[in-house]
Amino acid sequence: NEIEVVDYLTYDFSNEYVFMLGFNQNSIPLNYKDEDYISDNIKFEYMDTTVDKNIASKELTLKSIRNIKNLIITYKLKSPFNTFYPSNLIDEISVEVKTIDNDYSTSYSDISDSIHLTEYLDNLIKFNEKSDNLEILYSNYSIPYNEYSHSFSGIDKEKISKYINSLSKFNLSYSTMDDYNRCAFKFYVEKILNIKRDIDSFGITLGNIYHHVLEKAVKEEVDVRVEVEKYINDNNIKLTNSNKFFIDRSIKNIEYVINTIKEQNKYSKLNKIETEKYVSVNLKDNINFIGFIDKIIYETFNDYTVACIIDYKTYVKKPSLKYIDNGIGLQLPTYMFLAQNAYKNVRFAGFYLQNITLDNKSDEEKLKSLKLIGYSNIDKEILEKLDYNYMDSNVIDGIKIKKDGDFSSNSLKYLLDDNKIEEIINKTKIKIYETLDNILDSKFDINPKYDDVNIGCEFCNFKDICFKKEYDLVKICSSEENE
Repeated sequence: NEIEVVDYLTYDFSNEYVFMLGFNQNSIPLNYKDEDYISDNIKFEYMDTTVDKNIASKELTLKSIRNIKNLIITYKLKSPFNTFYPSNLIDEISVEVKTIDNDYSTSYSDISDSIHLTEYLDNLIKFNEKSDNLEILYSNYSIPYNEYSHSFSGIDKEKISKYINSLSKFNLSYSTMDDYNRCAFKFYVEKILNIKRDIDSFGITLGNIYHHVLEKAVKEEVDVRVEVEKYINDNNIKLTNSNKFFIDRSIKNIEYVINTIKEQNKYSKLNKIETEKYVSVNLKDNINFIGFIDKIIYETFNDYTVACIIDYKTYVKKPSLKYIDNGIGLQLPTYMFLAQNAYKNVRFAGFYLQNITLDNKSDEEKLKSLKLIGYSNIDKEILEKLDYNYMDSNVIDGIKIKKDGDFSSNSLKYLLDDNKIEEIINKTKIKIYETLDNILDSKFDINPKYDDVNIGCEFCNFKDICFKKEYDLVKICSSEENE
């Protein structure tokens, strides 16, 4: 015999055996509310009012029930979150009402038994009420009562693949790769579950203003104050008085930065400049690795292109390669990976950060702080194209020349040959594909990385929902060789 779900008001039951479920108020009979486009108080006489509809619904329901010969009616009393009441038709159909006692010696549902065991334990602990069925259930089921595990229980990787394939594009970038390798669960929450947290950070706004104006200043002469005000108005940015004070002070800083960068450019033979250069590299199917390179200056010489990568920072930072084997902190190397795919036969003169925060500095300190900080090509012919005055540089920080014309031992820490630069790019490429493989394999454990400090949770906006434990932390070792 097959079980069939039908409409009790229209179906011809004849000699069928019928189970009517959910015989509760607001379910049976169907109740109408006075919410039609035309309300009851303005309806014409020939139009049914809500009262008329409810009377008709009640009578039709009673008629249908009385016409069923073999009928069992059930209704629920409660759910985990609500209490329910039987339909008000019970008194009118004159039936015997039985409360079904749960006989667990003949139960057929482990799930239902476990739920009831939880309920009985709650009643015992909270109200000192002991159910007759508690002992038999407690002796037969072991449930994680009053326990909580914060660990990520996993997700089917087919679901991840299906989700990614459903998107027109799924993009990885330096920041998303960095997030994943600092803590995979953070990536999962933000990029797979798409849970966002609005961060009202004036620092981010100020950084965006710096980047916008510096990008414009490369292409044309700009009035910094006018450009800043236009950016604020175009992006509907609301500023406090404190914000306005810092914006006003920053305008002078930006003007100084622009003038200094123009002076630095005079020492370079790399005359082509692109800012916010967008590059996309296809990794697999609809999955791309993308990035916006803050600034790339370059020039083509015969059969190769000499390029220099520069990333602006509105907070003081030094570039580091010590976590390259962990896929963390690889902004400049990923920009070189992208540039290598955007230009032919590239040789990198260097890759640098340029700290453009000048608050409370003397003019001498400002000039020093605006020097490029990072790694340079040890080939003097290439380096000279970036800065023909590199021996006494006003552009690059950290390069010193001995009396014999060789680089000082301290300078060698920041000088790399083409092979070493290529090795860095290849390591970065490997980490990009490795990160992608881990994402597609649904590896999203709570695993914040730490070295001397916890770098996994350092910039995480979801620290309050993962409930990490000490044993979740994953120890990584920085590479002194790479550093």
